[in-house]
Amino acid sequence: MRDGLSQSTVMSILQDSQGYLWLATESGLDRYDGYSIRAYRRERGNARGLASDYIWKIAEDARGDLWLATVGGGVARWDRRTDTFQQFRHDPANPDSLASDAVRTLLIDARGLIWVGTFEHGLDVLDPKTGKARHFRHRKDDPRSLAADAVFALHADHAGRMWIGTDAGLSRYDAATNDFVSYGTAANGSGF
Repeated sequence: MRDGLSQSTVMSILQDSQGYLWLATESGLDRYDGYSIRAYRRERGNARGLASDYIWKIAEDARGDLWLATVGGGVARWDRRTDTFQQFRHDPANPDSLASDAVRTLLIDARGLIWVGTFEHGLDVLDPKTGKARHFRHRKDDPRSLAADAVFALHADHAGRMWIGTDAGLSRYDAATNDFVSYGTAANGSGF
């Protein structure tokens, strides 16, 4: 921290397409250029700044912009061209907004859609062009729903299939049916 790191707990690291090293911390986003660290932190009242300093995950899209999963601030997109942030937040009055502002992980798929794993409100798929999110939740007694609403990990395999790690096992999204196939949960939901 004495060298400029925002916080000593680093949640995620990404080397971007231009060679910068980005560090997601519990107290902001840091960019290291090989010589010095630039810190991005929440600025109250700044709609083009970070909404939360607690950042879990960083991903880079095809344009070179960064996407951040934050605790309490939803999803943020850092626009490389303008060096500003765009917020994607939960709005109780808007069913197309994110399901929650408590986001643990995210992944950008081959089509540029942002898959968003929340702490306890399931999985969202965010269209960055429209800002609209599609929601997937666990439904009790529905084996074709998401295994659980606490999403910890996301992975797109070589065939383009989306895998979702939850606190009740692993789910695979079936794009043809918009359902999930779950692994690691018994019929009674008790786990392996």
